[in-house]
Amino acid sequence: MSSLSIYMITLNEEHRLPRTLKALSGVVDEIVLVDCGSKDRTLDIARSHGARVHHRDWDNYSAQKSHAESLCTGDWLMNVDADEEMSPGLGEEIRKAIDGDAYDAFRVRITDVFPGKPRPHPWVKGFNVVRLYRRDCARMGQTLAWDRVGFTRPGVRIGQLKRRIYHHSFVSVSQIVDKYNRYTDQQIETARSVGKRYSPLRMLLAINLNFFRYFILHRQFLNGWWGYINSVNLSYMRFLKFAKYYESSRPREGEEGS
Repeated sequence: MSSLSIYMITLNEEHRLPRTLKALSGVVDEIVLVDCGSKDRTLDIARSHGARVHHRDWDNYSAQKSHAESLCTGDWLMNVDADEEMSPGLGEEIRKAIDGDAYDAFRVRITDVFPGKPRPHPWVKGFNVVRLYRRDCARMGQTLAWDRVGFTRPGVRIGQLKRRIYHHSFVSVSQIVDKYNRYTDQQIETARSVGKRYSPLRMLLAINLNFFRYFILHRQFLNGWWGYINSVNLSYMRFLKFAKYYESSRPREGEEGS
């Protein structure tokens, strides 16, 4: 049987982490957790569920995830966030998938769960990304703001898992606004480090077009008022990225003419 390592990164996740680790029980052979300085009960909770706990000072998402990935020993690796929960049956589906020989990596759908809801709406569109992969065919990327894997050899066979990951990202409006503010800071850091440019014209329609995208095309309207709130926040985040890039590209006070 193939061995499976789950890796994740944390900072003060005592409230959401127990749900995540409970859903992994009996599914995985190894849980590797890299923490950047939690002050709550995160580390105790992780150890009580059998996780191998390591510390690494924070610099960016991808580097933190890459470090956690490097500490894994399993034949198969899976990137899981501390605010995510495997849906019923996903663990069994994963075990069957990795014991077969049809694929080298698998995409899994990740869908938001809002406060007071036990599970996501089944018809709302989420993200569909590669999270599960053989250790010899992929590795975590090196971008600052994205935690996505890249393939290390050609001909990787990619399958699709049917069951979903429930994403409990939204705790409160204040929390999600703070998260998006930090996230857009890292997006701008990434853009400038690789020489990527954004036209200021992208600010003009960022909110309206993205609201239509999330609320209508992604069917967030099915989540009611939470879907409306989430669509507005996501649209504003897109605007904020372009606005912060514009700000960072302007001469600062005392720099004009230098």
